[in-house]
Amino acid sequence: MSVAASVLKTIISVLLAISNIALPSVFGATNAANAPLDKENCLLNFVAISDTHVHEDGDGGYNDMIFSLVMPDIQNAEVKPDALVIAGDVTDHGEEAEWKYLQNLMAQYSPAERILLAVGNHDTWTEEGKKTSKQLFTEYSKKITGNKVSNVYYSTKVNGYYFIFLGSEKDNTDAYFSKKQLNWLESEMKKAAKTKKPVFVVSHWPLNETHGLPVTWGDEEYTQMTGGMGEQSAKVKKILNKYKNVFLISGHIHSGLSNAAMAEKNGYQSIEKYGNIVSVNLPTVNAVSKNGHFMLGTGYNVEVYEDEVVFRARNYAAECWLPGYNYTFEIK
Repeated sequence: MSVAASVLKTIISVLLAISNIALPSVFGATNAANAPLDKENCLLNFVAISDTHVHEDGDGGYNDMIFSLVMPDIQNAEVKPDALVIAGDVTDHGEEAEWKYLQNLMAQYSPAERILLAVGNHDTWTEEGKKTSKQLFTEYSKKITGNKVSNVYYSTKVNGYYFIFLGSEKDNTDAYFSKKQLNWLESEMKKAAKTKKPVFVVSHWPLNETHGLPVTWGDEEYTQMTGGMGEQSAKVKKILNKYKNVFLISGHIHSGLSNAAMAEKNGYQSIEKYGNIVSVNLPTVNAVSKNGHFMLGTGYNVEVYEDEVVFRARNYAAECWLPGYNYTFEIK
């Protein structure tokens, strides 16, 4: 670990310690190893983070520091996670130099059995060149994760559980899902439902007007679509709500963790329920957050058992749990 990363880790640990004293009802006991609650009976165990925003800075600076804080804690878990999900804005501008830089960073670690990437709006902002954002995403997904994908949207299974990834087909701040992609989503959901297991849908963009949107996006002028998926949000919501045990994992907003006790102040919770959909909005992992829990390095460990799905908030940079933000959902 670099000197800068070590210093930052110390600062984070001190701030968390102060927070634990000042806000024990929010944070609770944090000293515990990175391991499932019930190692013997956990059927699926994966880590979900978002908004890494990797940029090619050329001097081994900020991005190296964040990865050197977050990845070791995931890699050194008592039980190796079945997957690491990065829910979009993997790169800062979708340029090939950034994808190459990420490839070199990830090559230093073995954080999970599988690595799964989603496209975010920043990943589509590739400037004109020999390769499109779609070509770069599919090429480097294979190089980084070993997964061969042919589009910005795809599905895969981990331990028999479906993971369905949505991806914008345009380079707007909000998303654009073509009719072809929406039909594909309907087809994949039907197949996933036949397993009678929880289904994890990963979209960088949350549904419109969830998690405090549009206000939590921060624009002074906004519409109902601001900060969310955009024009196809209602169609995606309608498809997902047809099925049980659907978990929609998103990022994009850069809001910090927020729970029921903090919802009135912050205007949102990190995990909210909309019909059959459990909507999980992840904080940005590589920066402090503008709302809610402000620390960088945070995300969720997701544990699936026979009758429930548990979301356990963790600060990977400081190697500690944040139990005040945990949620448990019964499998119906």
